[in-house]
Amino acid sequence: MRSWLAFFTASFKQMVRNRQAIFWTLFFPVVFMTMMGFLGRNSTQEVKVLLVDLDRSPASQQVAAAFEHVPVFKVTEASSEAAARRQVADAKADAAIILPEGFGARLQAALAGQGEADLRVLYGNANLVKAQETRGMLETTVEHVGLALARRSSPIVARSEAVGTTATGYLEFVVPGLLAMMMMNTGLFSIANVVTRWRDRGVLKRLRATTVTPATIVTAWVTTQMVSGILSVVLLLGLAIGLFKAHLTVHATAIAAFTILGMGVFFAIGFFLAGIAKDSEAVVPLVNLVSLPMMFLSGVFFPIDSLPRWLFKIVHYLPLSYLADGLRSTLTSGATLASLGADVAALAVWLLVAIVASVRAFRWE
Repeated sequence: MRSWLAFFTASFKQMVRNRQAIFWTLFFPVVFMTMMGFLGRNSTQEVKVLLVDLDRSPASQQVAAAFEHVPVFKVTEASSEAAARRQVADAKADAAIILPEGFGARLQAALAGQGEADLRVLYGNANLVKAQETRGMLETTVEHVGLALARRSSPIVARSEAVGTTATGYLEFVVPGLLAMMMMNTGLFSIANVVTRWRDRGVLKRLRATTVTPATIVTAWVTTQMVSGILSVVLLLGLAIGLFKAHLTVHATAIAAFTILGMGVFFAIGFFLAGIAKDSEAVVPLVNLVSLPMMFLSGVFFPIDSLPRWLFKIVHYLPLSYLADGLRSTLTSGATLASLGADVAALAVWLLVAIVASVRAFRWE
């Protein structure tokens, strides 16, 4: 325990003295979030719409097809109304169209002047501005579809319902992404740089010859950076909520779990990159090669479902995508750790794979 504490203290002092590492892992996210807080809180993206056709009649299929031809809508079918409602509430989708049973028969009667055919519109309320835009576009589309059928007044009525209670904007979207990016930078830059620099200087070789075990060295390194990461999370959340009044739901258990798991993944990847890098100069391009694509393609600054479909299928499986998605779900939608099992499981798999790869690639000299 004494040797671990001594090594932890030395590692912490070295981290504090590394101004470049502190800038990229802490102050860069703070500066970027501050800029986002002052420049704007909202942006417009493609609208992801879920479709639930419970009627399966020719008339309901015709109405469903009309939504698929609206360029701004990205329509996919949901298995059930409950599944669609859950995805909208968790901000996995912007809205859902529910065509109830008997819709086709009521539409035929409405076209004959008897009553009206109603469908339901569920729209997410996670982003207040986008929620109103989405509701307006969907209701307008419903009206246009009805006018195309009746050519007088629309026989189709949209019954709109807000799903979710937290009104958020772009600041709320980007804060979880910045937290995930900070964790990635902490894990990759700090670990990879320290390990390669110590190996170049022969420090690792000398440490291996002492009575200090490799487990003591690794856990001290990881604990040092974990403390730095946790302090950064607290600072960023405090700044977002306290200064910029961001509408975020703080579930301490979920945030702590994603912080520990996410940083663990990138610590392991950092050790792997240090192992395959020739020296401390070669490790920087390697880290940038890994971090920069994830920074811009893993949902830090914009939703990844707005990417081309072929690219989405690739970046969806990146560890930063799972980390940003999990943090965003709990912070903006109030999702609990139990409901985020898919993201947790994916990060656990990444952690296991990265640990195995780093153990095989690690070199003392």
